[in-house]
Amino acid sequence: MLDSIREVAEKRFGKIRVASIPTVVCQAFPSLLRTFTERHPNVGVQVFDGNQDFVVRQVLSGLAEFGIGVDPGTDPDLTFAPLLADRFVLAVHKDDALAARQEVTLQELQAMAKVRLVIGGRDSGNRLLLEVLLGNAALKLRWFYEVEHVSCILGLLEAGVGCAILPAMALPTNPSSNIRAVPVSAPEIKRTVGVIRHRSLSISPLASEFLDLVARHLGSEPVSQ
Repeated sequence: MLDSIREVAEKRFGKIRVASIPTVVCQAFPSLLRTFTERHPNVGVQVFDGNQDFVVRQVLSGLAEFGIGVDPGTDPDLTFAPLLADRFVLAVHKDDALAARQEVTLQELQAMAKVRLVIGGRDSGNRLLLEVLLGNAALKLRWFYEVEHVSCILGLLEAGVGCAILPAMALPTNPSSNIRAVPVSAPEIKRTVGVIRHRSLSISPLASEFLDLVARHLGSEPVSQ
């Protein structure tokens, strides 16, 4: 009976803590938080947004009840449930000649002397994935501009300064944006985004409900509790 009373109280007043990579926070969380707040107007949500390593640390420490990011690998203390495949694209200004292309290959980008590529900081999981892929393909791209955060990259692209290889989910959804996406092929680059959980820690009923919202919004079946 006491457990039932406690669960009712937690669902009326409380707070949940979630960690996520910034691209998911920017694109998915506004509508998720709106829906969740309509159901639980007195429940707060603390979002730890940061790169992949940051998300993993928050989940491992128990500060975040779950995280949204890419596969953390073989860490024995973590589980990973895939939600969606996020394809990388070449993000360019709408007036750039490349914006009219149906697709572009990494080999073509390597050969284009006039292409000024922008890349994220060395702590970026996207940069690490891209550099590993380029190394495996024996390709080397020249980076003209380097900034720490995706938001800064998008600011440069909006102003027509350079272009960038980014996950499609990172691009603005606003129809007034100046940024266009050109699919990257040969090889196609994808990252798998999903739910990162601590193997031995349970999550609250409220966090479970928010997790179901995340899973449905990102195009997957609800993740089992």
